[in-house]
Amino acid sequence: MKEVLGVLLNRMLDRVGRCLALGVGPFYELSGPEMVCPTFLPPRYFDELVVRYDKPIVKAIHSEGGYAMMHCHGKVNKVLESFREMGLEAVHPVEAPPVGDVPLPEAKRRIGWDVCLRGNVQIAYLDSSSPSEVDGMCRAVIEDAAAGGGFILEPTATPLPNTPLPNIYAFVRASRRHGVGDRKDLR
Repeated sequence: MKEVLGVLLNRMLDRVGRCLALGVGPFYELSGPEMVCPTFLPPRYFDELVVRYDKPIVKAIHSEGGYAMMHCHGKVNKVLESFREMGLEAVHPVEAPPVGDVPLPEAKRRIGWDVCLRGNVQIAYLDSSSPSEVDGMCRAVIEDAAAGGGFILEPTATPLPNTPLPNIYAFVRASRRHGVGDRKDLR
């Protein structure tokens, strides 16, 4: 497996290098490590199979002034500090229990001053709640993580076709109302 990952790393470094040379960026998102997170595998495998191979990619992105983010669903509590170790600027979606296993205030305390936390509003909640419940959830999430910066309110996944439009509107209004304060120019 490590031999295959080494080959893939070289290919990814080549591809990222070409993209950087063409001026693509500055934002890059690495995806896919959730299958290596607990509960699927013990935390040591995350370091062996993700950090070891993604850290050079992040370094290459940084070498050209780019920003590296990671998309990783699931139970990230035991690997949370690995995101900082990789040098990532941001991680998405940092899911609270029961889907994930790290409450947002704890994630903010542990890595949120070094790594921007993105997400935390479960897409299933956005699909099944009322607009006023969506507003309340967004307010609570912003209160949990926005202080001092380093947080972006997002759903944990892209809204699906069955996501009610009033809930999407409520999400956007709540982010403006609770995330920006009393600025009148963002109605």
